[in-house]
Amino acid sequence: MHMFSKIASILVLLVVFVACKPQKPSDVLPPEKMESFLYDFHIAKAIGDDEEYTKRYTREYYIDYVYAKHNITKEQFDYSLKWYTRHIDDIAKIYENVSTRLSAQKDEIDQLVAWQYDVPLTTISGDSVDVWAWHRVYRLNGKPLNNKVTFTLPIDSNFYEKDKIEWNVHFNFSDEQALDSLTFAVMQLGLQFENDSLLLKTETVSGTGNKRLILQSDSLGPIKNIKGFIYLPPQSKDSRMLIDSISMMRYHFKNDSIIIDELTGEAILPSDSTQVKASNPEDNKTE
Repeated sequence: MHMFSKIASILVLLVVFVACKPQKPSDVLPPEKMESFLYDFHIAKAIGDDEEYTKRYTREYYIDYVYAKHNITKEQFDYSLKWYTRHIDDIAKIYENVSTRLSAQKDEIDQLVAWQYDVPLTTISGDSVDVWAWHRVYRLNGKPLNNKVTFTLPIDSNFYEKDKIEWNVHFNFSDEQALDSLTFAVMQLGLQFENDSLLLKTETVSGTGNKRLILQSDSLGPIKNIKGFIYLPPQSKDSRMLIDSISMMRYHFKNDSIIIDELTGEAILPSDSTQVKASNPEDNKTE
């Protein structure tokens, strides 16, 4: 009888403990659903955040798709997130699972990002490599939907700090007489760094010929991506521009490399004082 009393007492304590523990409201998303949503949410946000500036509006489309896929509203998610953040153990477990899933699916996620930006998963390794990943020939006429070429190249492990980027393009106009200072084409190359600073160089294109933009930085840290564009404004007369022979060379920095001035784009040659002067045998003679 004494044993039954002890068991009854333990059961009463368990009931009291469970009753005192705060229960999750019914309108809070279950942990499994919260985990699945956050997994898709972070992938969509990462892709949207890496869009070039002129296409940042598409970021909201990616997020809206995730809400629709999981059939929840922003209000439901916000309410659930607030509840979970007040219960550290629960939210920590959810994010631990999300992190594990993201790490396990890294290759697939990288492939999705590569498809999104139409770029290779990784560039070719080497000291002097052409990393241009798109068409070599374009034809623009200055009309909407056919007046620009834009690109964003994410940096991979084959890029190093202080890399020099050289973008070469050949331009050919069908009617150069139709161009004036208001309708010249514009070519711009930019380096965006991990600290979100930008290094830009812009060139006006007023006629047929080759153009080259060079950027190199030795003080702004690791590069995040390379981006640029070619833009042909509306033309007063029917004039088309052919772009061909496009290349983008990446050169790794070496201690004896030629440095490129960031403002002028001109090469800075190594100082003669760094060269070792050969000794003259006559100088070594003793009297």
